[in-house]
Amino acid sequence: MFSTVPQENGTLGFFEHVVLMSGSPRRRALLAFLHPRREHVPCDEEAIRQTSLAKTVGKPMVERAAIAARALAYAKTGGQNLVDSDAEDQNEAFSLLSNTLYIAADTMVVHNEEIYNKPRNMAEAERMMRSYFGKTHTVVTAVCLRTLQGMLQYETFAEVTFSPYAPQMESQLQAYLTPQLLDRAGAYGLQDMPPGFLAGVNGDPYTVIGFSVSALWRAIAPYYVPDGATLPPNDFPSIADFEQIVRELADELPDFLFRELNGQIQIQPQVELHPKARHDDLLVLGRYIRDTLGRHIELYYGSFKEQFPFCNREELKIHVRKTLRHEFEHHVEELAGNHDLAKEDARFIQDYLQHR
Repeated sequence: MFSTVPQENGTLGFFEHVVLMSGSPRRRALLAFLHPRREHVPCDEEAIRQTSLAKTVGKPMVERAAIAARALAYAKTGGQNLVDSDAEDQNEAFSLLSNTLYIAADTMVVHNEEIYNKPRNMAEAERMMRSYFGKTHTVVTAVCLRTLQGMLQYETFAEVTFSPYAPQMESQLQAYLTPQLLDRAGAYGLQDMPPGFLAGVNGDPYTVIGFSVSALWRAIAPYYVPDGATLPPNDFPSIADFEQIVRELADELPDFLFRELNGQIQIQPQVELHPKARHDDLLVLGRYIRDTLGRHIELYYGSFKEQFPFCNREELKIHVRKTLRHEFEHHVEELAGNHDLAKEDARFIQDYLQHR
């Protein structure tokens, strides 16, 4: 039921501070809840990419891209030796600090057995964009997490399908072809692409936008100690337990309910406040979301922990079941063109505002 599952190859020590090894404004925005500072380690990305690809000739192209992206993400955290056994293990100009997590990522697009990186010029960007129409391609994002105590790496994948090209799209395409695409793998971004271009996404859309926040949080949650934080009650389930609860509850539901829910169920780590909350007292436990990327359900682990801090696993499962079924009711009604539940939710908000 979930789009991405990190595959751990190591463990991280506890950390309080976060450093994002990227200048990407998209990734910085996605990680805003961790308040990261930014650093940059120079590395020869093209040489690392080509060295990796040369060592993986004969493997499926998506696997080759994942291996190369993993090597690049590692290099961006100051490491150098994943694909070159003669290189030093650590970039001598960069050293890790204690109590700090370093995060780096690299994204590649695989289309027609070719790897699309950032386009070198606008002509190449246009070639890439035109090649997508009416076809499906794969996006892989590799993430490297490093602390002084250890390292963890994983990849997430998404399949993106474009609508067939139609002459009416030409003006939108020309307007979209701007220099900002030169900084994007594959020459596009789901977050600002004309919605008519996109036919569907299979997997976590954030894999395409920057990286999967839910996959990242599942990897780092056991080690993250926020400044000034107090430990939650011992009986409250961890985010890993919460994920398992959601899996169990999803398995209770009939398959037809998941029709056209292409983004599936995504777990977000934060406490989510309703935009109309007046005293930080209106929490959002879950949302049904339909946007240009398709349809998905989000559940907010932090909101459940804030709202039900003294629940044990079985007690929490009751609340999660109620929320999950509420969001699936939104999904079923939306597919049927019915908005009764949305109106009921609006009345709840109106009543809240009248009494606050």
